[in-house]
Amino acid sequence: MDSMVFVIPIAVVALILALVLTIIGVVYFLRYQRHLDRALADPGRAGRPMASPHRVVIALCAVLALALGSLGLSVLWDTLRAIPPRLENASQIVGDFAEDCVLADTCTLEVDVGTSMAAVLGYGGEGEDAGYCFAVYTNRQDSGERPWYQLRVGGSATSVERSVLVHRTGGEMALLSLNTQGIAKIVCHNGQTMEVDPGRPFVLVMEDSGFQAYAADGSEIDLNAGGWYEDWALP
Repeated sequence: MDSMVFVIPIAVVALILALVLTIIGVVYFLRYQRHLDRALADPGRAGRPMASPHRVVIALCAVLALALGSLGLSVLWDTLRAIPPRLENASQIVGDFAEDCVLADTCTLEVDVGTSMAAVLGYGGEGEDAGYCFAVYTNRQDSGERPWYQLRVGGSATSVERSVLVHRTGGEMALLSLNTQGIAKIVCHNGQTMEVDPGRPFVLVMEDSGFQAYAADGSEIDLNAGGWYEDWALP
């Protein structure tokens, strides 16, 4: 989250607070000066005692420090809450996905986890109640270290509904589709072949490569028919 989201409101609050305390201090010192002037002009006259200026300064500084400290703790708490959880495996990724996908409690989930990325697709319902959502996660850690997958993109996309959505990063690619085109097999240019059920959605995370999609009868499927196919590189 952009730190400016916190910095600007805090700066405004601190400025207003400092201005209010300054006004209070100025008003007090003016009254204290008048109090001294009256005491010097008529030493025998009893007046209402006033706190010494150094005590007032200490009190105002304490109020300012307390207020700014409270604001700082609030910002720290919000910042800690904004740090994404450490997701290391498919179970944790699905749990994180379920927190944001409104269909997660009733839908069917497809998930695949690679070394550099992971992808989840949730779908379910019929007719007007039908829906889906997806999410793509990337591993922020270097190879050989404990994985730490973080959400990079998600939601819905026409390419998922009508063709295939591809995201690529770190030498891998994620393919997500509701499979309305009846894809039965993915054949990659690197020789890798993946078979899927032509009657159900799928998620695949595999080595990055060009590929073709084929129907159950062996005919090639034009993924870009209608212009819905999408292929994105994640930085």
